[in-house]
Amino acid sequence: MFHFIAGPKRRAHLLAPLMRRLVAACGAGWKPAADWKSALPLDQRKPREQPTSDGENKRQSQTSGATGRCRIEPNVTRMWGRFPTCGRFLIGPPAVPAETREQPTSDSESKRQSRTSSWRKPSVAYKTEESPGTGRQKSPCRAALLAVVLLAAIPAAAKTPVILSTDVGNEIDDQWAIVYMMTNPDLDVLGIVSAHSPTVPEPSAHYSYRVLVDVVENHLRLAVHPPLFEGSNLPLENAATPRANAGVDFIVESSKAFSKENRLAVLTIGAATDAASAILQDPTLVDRIRIVAMGFNNWPEGGNEYNVANDVKAWQVILRSRVPVAIGSGEVCKATLALTPAQAKDLIAEHGPIGAWLWDEYQDWYYRQVKPFRKHDFSKPWIIWDTITLAYLEGMTEQKQMPRPVLKDNMVFDHPATGNTITWITGLDSKRMWADFTRKLDFYQRTHAVGPASVPYSR
Repeated sequence: MFHFIAGPKRRAHLLAPLMRRLVAACGAGWKPAADWKSALPLDQRKPREQPTSDGENKRQSQTSGATGRCRIEPNVTRMWGRFPTCGRFLIGPPAVPAETREQPTSDSESKRQSRTSSWRKPSVAYKTEESPGTGRQKSPCRAALLAVVLLAAIPAAAKTPVILSTDVGNEIDDQWAIVYMMTNPDLDVLGIVSAHSPTVPEPSAHYSYRVLVDVVENHLRLAVHPPLFEGSNLPLENAATPRANAGVDFIVESSKAFSKENRLAVLTIGAATDAASAILQDPTLVDRIRIVAMGFNNWPEGGNEYNVANDVKAWQVILRSRVPVAIGSGEVCKATLALTPAQAKDLIAEHGPIGAWLWDEYQDWYYRQVKPFRKHDFSKPWIIWDTITLAYLEGMTEQKQMPRPVLKDNMVFDHPATGNTITWITGLDSKRMWADFTRKLDFYQRTHAVGPASVPYSR
């Protein structure tokens, strides 16, 4: 998949007007190739047949003379439904019979014409500009073509490197967040680590790992995917000793390719045990990563929120360190990411097999956990909490820099004057995020062999 300047769509938008200007500049000189053979390299083409009549001779004189022409073979894949679909085109103004050309009037003019005789005047008039001091004419067709080539040669913007820590299987929002992340071409997903939670069977990180494999391999149908790791099954015993596991080792080793200027994003949408353990295992990690988390209730209190409550000491380690942290709170999630059953169905149910599965997950959770028992009341929404971390990475949130707090054992913030800060997310453009989610999901399903899950997972 191609990744263009500032995202796939942006480069398509830049190229499209240039292609249109190129067509306008060349006028009638844009002609579709006669057949596929004309796209072959010169040494593989059959010799052109000799003309057999005056009419044929005249026709060939007007369409031959490949010197000075440029043949483009874009065969460009449509990107996001907005990139112009290009066929095979011949570029260059139509030929003018040699006998109608003006004869040179001097030696210098003769040399100039000999260099440019293969570039023929177009049948459609266009304004040319004389290059200062040269007496040569600039062709807008050539200029437009050069602009397209130069733009295509500009390196694509780097994708955001990400490692995810998730307690998927505990609720439904993790599944939605994983799908959004894995179908997002703007992200470079290095790996995913399962996290523990108290509301699933023990060992809980192992259970979460099994659900994670099911999501990635059975529903997203990825035979080749980033590595998946089982994280810690228990919270930190104290704020000084890490919980060693393969997931922690992976975070530490992956971070070594990054720096203060180019940080690895570690998303925590469950207990923060493994992110904190990585910091304890290698304290220099704080100079190479940044943490983006869903956690806490509000600012400035902090509060007893599910992810934080599952490992309070882990958050004490994170906030005590100097690692950059961005936090999306429950308060903001409730205000921006709540979906009623009707809203969830309209949003996702018709978006292919993956969308239908996410809608099934929502219904299953809603009927068991949200809807009042034995009542047909579907007015209460449920919140897709964890997607706030991805909205932040995609620039769809508002945030402020806040004084870095200290976390007490009761999950309330204390605010001593430390001189350090954290990023606190204060708002989210949910309409924009959901449109981005479904657009990327649709594109993923158009470009991957995705069908109904072949082996339904039984929890």
